[in-house]
Formats: sequence, C-alpha cells, structure tokens
Amino acid sequence: MKCLVCGEIFEGNECPRCRFPVVNFPGDPEAGLKMLQPMIEQHRREFLSRFQVGVTACYWKDADGKLVLDRKERIPVGTGAELMNGEVWLPRKFARIPDVPELQVGVYIDSDEYHREMQVPLPNLMGKELQELGMKVVTVDSECRLVLLLRNSTEGPVASEEIALLGKD
Repeated sequence: MKCLVCGEIFEGNECPRCRFPVVNFPGDPEAGLKMLQPMIEQHRREFLSRFQVGVTACYWKDADGKLVLDRKERIPVGTGAELMNGEVWLPRKFARIPDVPELQVGVYIDSDEYHREMQVPLPNLMGKELQELGMKVVTVDSECRLVLLLRNSTEGPVASEEIALLGKD
C-alpha cells in the first residue's frame, strides 16, 4: 500500500510514518480520492509541520592573525509545511565567500523522532553583494524533496540539488 499523504510504501491499516489510515473506496476510486483530497492535504500539512528545517551559520574571528571558527548558530528556515507554500527566505543576509564556485551549506532537519544534519553543495554567486539563503519544497513524494536557494540583489536565485526532507540522502 502507498500512503496517500506521504507516499510511504507499507503493509497494514495505517501508515507507520505519518499515521494516515488506509482508505478503501466503494465504486469509483477517482471520485473517492477527489472527495478525500482536502483531508489528505490537511493531514500532510499537519505531518510536515512537525519537521523544522534550517541552516547552520558559522561565525569567524581573528586569532593572532589567523581566521578561526568562533561559533556556529542553527538558524531555522521553516517547517516542512511552511516550505510547501513556496520560497521561504531568511530575514538576514550573509557575507559572500569569494572565489569558490560552490558553497557547502550546513542544513539540519529536526522533528520529535528524527534528526539529520548534512552539508549541501550550492552554486556560489560571484556578485559582490551580500547573499540571502532560502528554501522551498519542490516535490511531495515519498521523501518530500526540497531545495536550498541562494540569491543576491542582482543574481539568482540558484538552487541546490534536491534534498529529501523525509529520506536518508
């Protein structure tokens, strides 16, 4: 059985991942599915709202003429449900890292039962302006895929490869 909400393949009467029940339709399955669509969407939003997605910012300082890591800060971007509504941009800007074609951005995904951190490659913008980071969900499938976005005042947005919100990549 494939879950109507999160796409998980399972056996039984309820999805083990999002807890949506198996629904059987008497008669025309398409008509039944159309009738259930608002309930499916509501359950999907409630399920994805349990996932907080964000980035990790690094702050640097000078230590005897060398640049060293001062601290890291986890900055929430939004919940999975918020990212389904379109692009969500952080309200702050970041310094540009010159002369590197690709940035490695720390991304985290948290829920009550799930925690994952990863480094996501993102094409760098070569303009000298401050940069903005954002995210959005691009596909709702068994993994609910999202992308990390980067823009500045004259370029972008550019996107990372898709990241599985619910998967293991």
